[in-house]
Amino acid sequence: MLSRDILINLSTTPQCIGLEEQSSASDERQKLRTALLSSNSEPESDDSAQISLILSTPLSIHLAHGLAYTVGSALGSTPPSVEECLAAFTTPNKVQLTAGARAWSKHAHRSLVHIEETSSGPSMSNPSPFEPSEDSVQSADAMKTRTKQKNHASTIPTGWWGTPSGPVSTINEKALILFWKIIATVTWRNLHWLPHSVLVYEIRVKDGYGMRWSQDQSSDRSKRRDSESSNDNNSSKEIVGEVKGTLSGNVEPPWVFRGFVEPMMENGHERGWRHAP
Repeated sequence: MLSRDILINLSTTPQCIGLEEQSSASDERQKLRTALLSSNSEPESDDSAQISLILSTPLSIHLAHGLAYTVGSALGSTPPSVEECLAAFTTPNKVQLTAGARAWSKHAHRSLVHIEETSSGPSMSNPSPFEPSEDSVQSADAMKTRTKQKNHASTIPTGWWGTPSGPVSTINEKALILFWKIIATVTWRNLHWLPHSVLVYEIRVKDGYGMRWSQDQSSDRSKRRDSESSNDNNSSKEIVGEVKGTLSGNVEPPWVFRGFVEPMMENGHERGWRHAP
């Protein structure tokens, strides 16, 4: 039977500020949906075989997973499940700080309003977004204002990411809340390749904030090529059953949490990908 998840994926258009799909993406999505519905409604037909055939191309596999279709999309690859993403996100280090919490601690300042920010862009002279530069404290009034802000820290805007603070357990808990916040509001998902056969899964909310995971396929990809032709049928059937593109019996390399991402912006690298909310 045709999976309801596939139909939902094909009825939803990925959206993200600053990112665009191929011009043919909507048409390709509609064509695939129409073909699947037509095959599923034909009387006395082996709809499973028909659907498997329709979902056997790299593009159809990609679209069936609800992924954005862009110039750099890794067509035919399979994204990780939410469970796999969560497992990678919550992997602890030696001090029990999870991968997600550690990345958050390093990334959170990028959406904070910098004290020295002007119309020409944020100043990078002060490496700590939580402390003002010496030049910014110019009077007794300024010092009083700073003291008042510290006493009422809960009312200070903390940017899109919030501020990681407290013991390790608290930072882990807050990072997990952030994970589910993005998962619950995601509007853009895509797969693309990095050099050396590293597959990257990226998800974003409409405003552009998001997360990335990576899967190192450098040692596994050559084996896939050798077995690909003999396992095409098995691969198609798995897509229909569970929206999965993996080969039967093939052990996938683990997914690793790669970090958080900022909205696309002009001169992003030069500005350190810092955004004011």
